[in-house]
Amino acid sequence: MYRIPNTNINFFIEKFNEIIEPLKSSFEVIILGDFNINLFNDDINKNLFEICLQSNYLIPTILGATRIATKTLNNGQIVSSKTLIDNAIIKFNMKHSSGLIDSFISDHFPIYISLPEIIINKMNTEKVIQYRQVTDITKGNFQLAIKRTQFNLSQNEAADRVFSGFHNTFNELYSTHFPIKEKNSEP
Repeated sequence: MYRIPNTNINFFIEKFNEIIEPLKSSFEVIILGDFNINLFNDDINKNLFEICLQSNYLIPTILGATRIATKTLNNGQIVSSKTLIDNAIIKFNMKHSSGLIDSFISDHFPIYISLPEIIINKMNTEKVIQYRQVTDITKGNFQLAIKRTQFNLSQNEAADRVFSGFHNTFNELYSTHFPIKEKNSEP
């Protein structure tokens, strides 16, 4: 989901709530986006957004700065700002693992969320559960692999091709470090 910066917050909250409210009692809700609402600020925009999330039993899972920007003032002084404007929002009772990926592909840090993946194979009398095992060790190995990967970030290529390459490499590394495993459960 993307909210254009400096647009009407009340309109955004109203439309966001119209989409989410009917889903809250029946479905697992997972929303990733650049909301352009800084959760580090103590202001009306943050408060309205948090009230909307809470009333729909949702929580943000990213707690660190997702964008760090620097600019040079007219007097030559360099100032930096840290904002928390990107997030992965889920129902409050969902098990998850989430965080930031240390990457300079954009002025925003990529975010991720991992949820237990359970798929039941109904063809057998035994139920087969598929899952990905996410531990501190596998997360650490995944982050190390991301840092060691050379992404082709040519200034001369179209952004969609650069992103497509990043996405394919990211998914390949994710599947390598968090492979789908199966186990049988009692019928």
